Amino acid sequence: RISSLGTLLECSPFDQIQIRTHGANGLEFRLGGSAWHYRRALPTDVYDSAGAGDWVTAALLARLADDPALTYRNLNEGLKLGQALAAISCQFPGARGMNSAATWAQISLVLTGNEALERQTRPHDFGATRPTNLAGCTACGNG
Repeated sequence: RISSLGTLLECSPFDQIQIRTHGANGLEFRLGGSAWHYRRALPTDVYDSAGAGDWVTAALLARLADDPALTYRNLNEGLKLGQALAAISCQFPGARGMNSAATWAQISLVLTGNEALERQTRPHDFGATRPTNLAGCTACGNG
């Protein structure tokens, strides 16, 4: 899809944030025409990736709402939180599965390190059940 944009990304405004997501292969981001920065994805047990990109966007916007300075640090911190939320969300069915199965307090424990994200928190840790008839995502290859 990026190739269809031609040279558009080469002449972007100075303050435009560009993010290329690559699912399990992480993401790249830059501000304006600066160099691309890479963030590797967090390891997770993917059950359904629906909504993962929305969590990345929401966390970045939340970070920029707290501190609107367009700096590498703010972008990196916002995307780091977004990737963590996306990794957790991917373990639940549907784009809103995490919302209905876990409380913010439970998710916060994972994000603050009081529960290790690396232990790959699963939906059943929050009392969610995993349906056996969930269709995979053919668009992203999880089907």
